[in-house]
Amino acid sequence: MKNMLELLKNLDQTTSTLKKVENLKNYFEKVRPEDAAWGLYLISGEKIPTKVQRKELQEAFTEFINMPFWLFKESYYHVGDSSEAMALLRGPIKEPLDPPMLHEFIENELLTLKKLSAEERKEKFKYWWSHYDEATLFLVHKCFTGGLRMGVSKNLLIQALAQVAGVDKETMSFRLMGDFEPNTKFYNHLLVQDVTIEQISKPYPFFLASPTEKPEEEFSRWDEWAVEWKWDGIRAQLVKRNSEVYLWSRGEELINDSFPEVLSEALNLPDGTVIDGELLPYKNGKVLSFHELQTRLGRKKITRKDLDQTPITIMVYDILEWEGQDLRSRPLSERREILESITVFPKSELVSVENIDVAKSLRLESRDRGVEGFMLKRWNSTYQTGRRRGDWWKWKIDPLTIDCVLLYAQSGSGRRSNLYTDYTFAVWKDKELVPVTKAYSGLTDEELNQMDNWIKRNTIEKFGPVRSVKPHHVFEIAFEGIQESGRHKAGVALRFPRILRWRKDKKPEDADSLENVKKLL
Repeated sequence: MKNMLELLKNLDQTTSTLKKVENLKNYFEKVRPEDAAWGLYLISGEKIPTKVQRKELQEAFTEFINMPFWLFKESYYHVGDSSEAMALLRGPIKEPLDPPMLHEFIENELLTLKKLSAEERKEKFKYWWSHYDEATLFLVHKCFTGGLRMGVSKNLLIQALAQVAGVDKETMSFRLMGDFEPNTKFYNHLLVQDVTIEQISKPYPFFLASPTEKPEEEFSRWDEWAVEWKWDGIRAQLVKRNSEVYLWSRGEELINDSFPEVLSEALNLPDGTVIDGELLPYKNGKVLSFHELQTRLGRKKITRKDLDQTPITIMVYDILEWEGQDLRSRPLSERREILESITVFPKSELVSVENIDVAKSLRLESRDRGVEGFMLKRWNSTYQTGRRRGDWWKWKIDPLTIDCVLLYAQSGSGRRSNLYTDYTFAVWKDKELVPVTKAYSGLTDEELNQMDNWIKRNTIEKFGPVRSVKPHHVFEIAFEGIQESGRHKAGVALRFPRILRWRKDKKPEDADSLENVKKLL
C-alpha cells in the first residue's frame, strides 16, 4: 500500500496534468502487476465489492471514537469527503503498523468481509482504526466508498498506461474498454506490445473548429463555404473495418457499450469506412433535445426500454476513410460528394447562404431548430488535426440569460471544501422565490471569498451541508438551453448554467419571474 499512498500524495500536490501522468506512469512501472491491477481499479473510481454499506462503516467508526453520529455528519460536510473526515477524526497514533501490500490487503482482508457477521466486521474495522496511520486509513475507507480519482480522469490513466506499455493512446483506450477484472492476467494484457488487433479499431485525430467573433470580416465570398447547422450532441468517429465497428468520442474514449443501436446500424456500412459526426437522440426522423441524450450518458448497461425511449443515431458530416482509402487530404467538396452516397445514417443539412445578412437572419432560427448556430467549412479544406484557424469555424448563438436571487449555498469539494461555492438560485413566482437552477462557476476567487464571508454571516437555516440565506444578492445566470422538467420545482431545467455577473446594481425584487423564464421555452 505504500506505493499507492505515495502516488495519492503526489497527485494531491499538483494540478499539472503532465505531472499527474508522470506520477501515474512512475507508479505503474514501480509496483508488481497484482498491485498495479488493483491500483488501476481504485484510481478508476471503483469501490471494492465488500457488501459493507457506507452507513455501517460510519456508525461503527463513530462508536469507536465515541462521537455522536450527527457531529460526524457535520464534520463530514465541512471536510467534503467522508473517507478523509474519518481519517482526520481518528488522528495520529504512536507507532502505527506498516501497511501490507495493496493486493494482499484487498484480497485477504476486504474481500473476506462478506463472509463475516456484523460484529466480526466491526472488530476488523476497530483493528484498522487502532493500528494504521491517517494516510493508510484514508485509502482503506476509499476502498469501501469508491471515488478515488484525485483529479485523475480516465484519459490521464490511458496516457500513463500507454507510455508504460509503449503503445498509442487509442490502443490503450481500446484495451480499457468496458468493465475489467483487477487481476494480473488483465494487467499484463494491457502491456502487450503487439497492437495488430487494436490497429484495426483506430480512429483519426479530430479536426476542431475555431469560434468566430467577426463573421462580417471572416466570411466575404459565401460560395467558398459549406454552411451547416451546429448540432448539440457528442462528437464522435465511427470506424467500420474487418466487419467490426468501433465508436470513439472526441476524448479518445471507446464508447461502444453506451450506444449499441449505432453499432448495429453501422454494420450496414462497407468495410474500410470512417465517418465523423455527432451522436444525437433521434426519433421518428426528428432530433430530440440534449436533455434526452443525457439520459443515456455514462450508462454501462443499456436496456430495451432505453433504446425505445431514447434511440441514438450519428448525424454524419464528414467521411475520412472510404473503401480503405484515407480521404483526409482531399478537399471537403470531394469528401461531401462521397458522403452523399451513404444512406445508413442521417447527414448534416447544408444551409443555403448568399450573404452575411441572410446568414444572420437564419442564425436567429437556431434555437427553434434545436441547434447551437452554424458550422462554416471552406469547401477546399482538407481534414486536418486539432484546432487550426482558418478553414473550419463555429458561429454559436449567444447564451440565454436570466437574473436570479441567491437562495441556498453549499460548501464545495476538495480544495473548496472550506468555502461556500455551490449556489442555488431562484426566480419569483407571485410573491415567492422558487429555485430554478444551481451554478458553481463564474466568480473570481476574490468574489468567492466575499460571498463565503457574507453567507456565513447571513445564514437563516441549516439543512445538513446546505445553508439558506437572506434573499439579497442578484446574479445574472447564463445558459445554453432550457426544457420542461417534472423533476424540478420550477418545472424547467437549464443547460450549462453558469454565473455571468454579480448584479450588485440590482435588488431582489428586480430578478426575473418564473413566467418570463418559461417564455424562453
